[in-house]
Amino acid sequence: MAEGVEDEWQAIFLALRGALLDGVDGDLDVAAYLLELLNELGDEQENDEEHGEVDVPARNRFNPADPKWTDDEWKQVFRFRKPDMDRLKAALQLPDDMYTPDRRKKWSGMEGLCVVLARLAYPNRLCSLANMFGRPKSDLSEIFNCTLRFISDEWQDLVLRIWHPWMAERLEYFASAVGRKCPLQNVVGFVDGTVRPISRPSVGQRLFYNGHKRVHALKFQSVVTPDGLIAQMYGPVEGRRHDSFMLQDSGLLAELEEHFHRPNPEPDAAPVFSLYGDPAYPVRAHLL
Repeated sequence: MAEGVEDEWQAIFLALRGALLDGVDGDLDVAAYLLELLNELGDEQENDEEHGEVDVPARNRFNPADPKWTDDEWKQVFRFRKPDMDRLKAALQLPDDMYTPDRRKKWSGMEGLCVVLARLAYPNRLCSLANMFGRPKSDLSEIFNCTLRFISDEWQDLVLRIWHPWMAERLEYFASAVGRKCPLQNVVGFVDGTVRPISRPSVGQRLFYNGHKRVHALKFQSVVTPDGLIAQMYGPVEGRRHDSFMLQDSGLLAELEEHFHRPNPEPDAAPVFSLYGDPAYPVRAHLL
């Protein structure tokens, strides 16, 4: 039991013992006194939680600079080694100090990154991470959401759009990688829709019902390149929507038609680069 919790229960015991002793010789209503005492303790606890003042010993707080964490442990828990974590924090431009919108809670950018990675690396529950980070579940929830929102706001354009300047020099490399495994010589990625089941909503059930999978769901569209990276992610949309709707609504086909051309094609080579999709997608010059 934490030291602060022990002190609190000891105070309750002493107050209760004193109330019982006083009640023997006097007219004190012991039950009323105890109820008032417990209400005061509850009000103090709610006030502490509201202002982020949690009773967590400082020695139990997560310290990214702790040398007891080996590189193998970093990779096992966060999927990155410690030097890579420093590079990732710098690349994402996470600030050294981060705050909740009301500025009542503060944490370091590295701690926020660690919370996000630990939460996403494996389906961890917040209560499982509480001991590791030395913070209550409510704090971890806010740290996770605020850090993830910062990353999304700053870098979402990298996955919402498929075309970026660095993509031009990679297209030929992607096409040759796919061409070594199959007869298609101009495919640079693969597109597909993904159905993610959800609980049946109380309203709008028909909008989210996917007749093919027979579940209520949200749908996403993703494009994966041969190097294993997600080049574009679109969604969510209602589960009833067809893959062809997401293709049109995402603007993916328009980007392909504008940018995915071979600058100097060989006589026997296709003049454009294409994505490969399943039969749910229409056949176009840029979509097979």
